[in-house]
Amino acid sequence: MEIDFRKTAQENAQDYFEEAKQAARKIEASKAAIADTKKKLKDVKKQAEKKEKTAVPKKRVRGKWFEKFHWMLTSDGFLVVGGRDSTQNEVLFKKHLQPDDIVLHADITGAPLTFVKADGKSPTPQAIREASEFAVAYSSGWKRGVASLNVYWVRAEQVSKTAVSGEYLPKGSFMMRGEKNFMKNTELKIAVGVLLETDSEGKTCAKAVCGAVQAVNNRAKYFVTLKPGSYSQQQSAEEIRKRLLLKALPADQPFIEEVDLGDFQRLVPAGHSTVIG
Repeated sequence: MEIDFRKTAQENAQDYFEEAKQAARKIEASKAAIADTKKKLKDVKKQAEKKEKTAVPKKRVRGKWFEKFHWMLTSDGFLVVGGRDSTQNEVLFKKHLQPDDIVLHADITGAPLTFVKADGKSPTPQAIREASEFAVAYSSGWKRGVASLNVYWVRAEQVSKTAVSGEYLPKGSFMMRGEKNFMKNTELKIAVGVLLETDSEGKTCAKAVCGAVQAVNNRAKYFVTLKPGSYSQQQSAEEIRKRLLLKALPADQPFIEEVDLGDFQRLVPAGHSTVIG
């Protein structure tokens, strides 16, 4: 504040005093506003914590029996199921494998028990071919980055847990006796896409699916193809969703965005991948 020479020293001092009081009032008001804001933030935080503690977690809707395993539907409607690990291989063999099913195995150490459910019908050559593609994709060949593998298939009645004399079958392994039918040079590739479905409440939702390229092409509205590459499973999942969103119509994009990234990641073969298309 500048001195006003038209005023006496006492008047100037009074002006300084009044200005100082105003400044003090502003400081006090600011302190009160800050304190009030802190209190409100504290109250909001408490309410959020209380809501989080009391919120009832959503129950996961139990799906069909095969959805806990690797699975796909062939172009002509046959269900193909494969184990994710040795424990699941055992469960599939003991609980779900029927005599008329077709069992496939990639010709490499470290391949899941994979089979086509016959359900009273004869699996078609197309179903077996697509199941072969599915079987090699989830074999150890993906981690090794190989381009193709042979696959052999037998009737379920040819599969046994009994080892030949003097040998031991580790958990999740099986013996396949008799004549084997080979599908040679099956390329390692798999498709991941989304189906747009209507739920029980009439709402549209997207569901992540995978399988042989032709099979997913016939079922999914949008899909991409994976081959062995350099992306981790998480990076691959992120790239899958990104590319699906680029392919999708604007009206469909919100449904794809709602698909959990983990749903895509569970479909990506173990190892590293590249996303095509």
